[in-house]
This record gives sequence, C-alpha cells and structure tokens, in this order.
Amino acid sequence: LVIGADGVGSSVRGLAFNAPPPVYGNQTVWRSLAPIRPRGLANLRFLLGDGCFFGLCPVGPDHTYGFGDIAGPPIRDPIEGRLTRLRERFAHFGDIVQEYLGALDTSAEINCSPIEWLGEEYWCSGRVVLIGDAAHASSPMMGEGASLAVEDAGVLAESLRAADTVEQ
Repeated sequence: LVIGADGVGSSVRGLAFNAPPPVYGNQTVWRSLAPIRPRGLANLRFLLGDGCFFGLCPVGPDHTYGFGDIAGPPIRDPIEGRLTRLRERFAHFGDIVQEYLGALDTSAEINCSPIEWLGEEYWCSGRVVLIGDAAHASSPMMGEGASLAVEDAGVLAESLRAADTVEQ
C-alpha cells in the first residue's frame, strides 16, 4: 500500500492519479506564532480590511497565532525582509495587530504561502491512497490540514482492519 500524505503539492497524487496541479485560491497568507497575548484578546478575532484581513487566535496561556491574508495575484515573499514587509502590509490595521506584529523578532518566524485548492473526486486507486492535504487541501490556517490528515489516517486504519484485502 502506498499512502500519499505529502501535502498539497503531492508527488504521489501527480504520479498515481495524473492529476492536475492545485488551483490558486486568489489568496496569500502569512502565518506566525508570537509569545504574546495582545491586550483585550480573549477569543479568535478577525479584523477586516480592503481585500485583506488579519486574524488573531489565543494559543495556550501566553501565545497568539496570527495570520494575515491578502486577496489578489500570488505573492512569492522571500524570507529575507519578510517581517518588515508584513508589518508594512498591515500597518493600517489597529493597535492589537500592531502589538502582535511588534512581538515577532525575525522573518524566519513567519510562513508565507498561497492558498491552494484541489478538485479531486477520487483519493484511491488500487493500492495507492491519498490522505490529508494530498487528497483535499484546506485553508492553511488553524491546523485544519493537519487535523484532517490525522482523521484520514484513523479512517484509513479502520478501513484496512475491516477489509479482507488492501484493494477493498
């Protein structure tokens, strides 16, 4: 059995299913985790802008997950200078976002990627199966892809235990 759990850009999907590449979802997102809890942040908060938004989510007792999203053509943002560019892109947002961005120290703390979607109907063929983002990419925020991959792995394990053959 070959399990393709190699992400949205899955080589397994491309080889075994002759599938088209992921489709750009017209959004680029910057994600990071900062050792801060901005004043007044108690729950997930989205701050909306013109063609963009910034989200903040408390994580544990003293950290915050932040994600800035911009709609439009894909952006390839190299690591060098990324923190400065992120601060500039969201400089027009309020104090809570500025406090969060001020708590980041280096560009290496920030992940930047396009949001991509897949339109696959079939996730298995013979002895090859796709799980997680290789099968059904989701928005790269809040651990959705990782959560779905864990759930997929559990369902696959149950299915294999219940079947007489791998192909079933």
